[in-house]
Amino acid sequence: MKIRISFHVTLHGGGRITDMKIIVCDDYDATNLMYSNLIKNIAMKHNLPIDLHRYKRGREFLHAYKMQKIVPDLIYLDMLMEDVNGHIVAQELRQSDYRNGIIFLFSVNSVELYQKAIKCEAMDVVIKNETDDAVFEEMFLKAFDKFYLSKQSDKMQFTFANTQIDVEIDKIRYFEYHNHKITVYYNSNESFTFYNSLKKLEEDLCLRGFLRLHNAFLVHMNHIGEIKRGLAILKDGKKINFNKDYTSRFKQQISEYKESVRNR
Repeated sequence: MKIRISFHVTLHGGGRITDMKIIVCDDYDATNLMYSNLIKNIAMKHNLPIDLHRYKRGREFLHAYKMQKIVPDLIYLDMLMEDVNGHIVAQELRQSDYRNGIIFLFSVNSVELYQKAIKCEAMDVVIKNETDDAVFEEMFLKAFDKFYLSKQSDKMQFTFANTQIDVEIDKIRYFEYHNHKITVYYNSNESFTFYNSLKKLEEDLCLRGFLRLHNAFLVHMNHIGEIKRGLAILKDGKKINFNKDYTSRFKQQISEYKESVRNR
């Protein structure tokens, strides 16, 4: 998941993503510590940069937020706390235009609590002592992916010889590898050729909507018009053949990507 920057292709904004600021707010210290350590272990396992802070009171966290001492990218928020319940904290955050992720921690599996979480636009819900570690890890990685996307620049920089260009990522239709060179096709009919590895580009852009259809093609899913058995037809009419056994998988990946874009 770590950004890899090559010499010839640069993602604007530098080579390292900023730390993801995370809050765990739970008034039961043992639970607070348990989830904090679990998050740290997951981040360490996947080499993800985080900055985690713990709060035991909802009002204490709200005060820190309103004083701009902390603006988290993700909050793990206990729904039932002694001083103020989590949904009240979340409501105040949303009213102050906080749009980042909130994952509620439930002590009980309750329809009423789920309804409150939905009203607060919760990203997910963890049931204490029921949600297993694998599911918790999946939730966290999904949240980190969203954070990663939000921090990425909208442009890429390409260099060859003494020529350098900047291209908006959403304007890139596809990359094609041929004779140890890569050509990026962008806008309606522009292109630029440079030296690089398609694998490195795939690693850099895997969370930006690009799909490796073929050993020689890396395509932005927004520019795929149709997927047939063993054939991708781009919106500009370009046809790319691929292993027909991957047809269903590619269709699913494109569907999931478009759904994730709608939900952002």
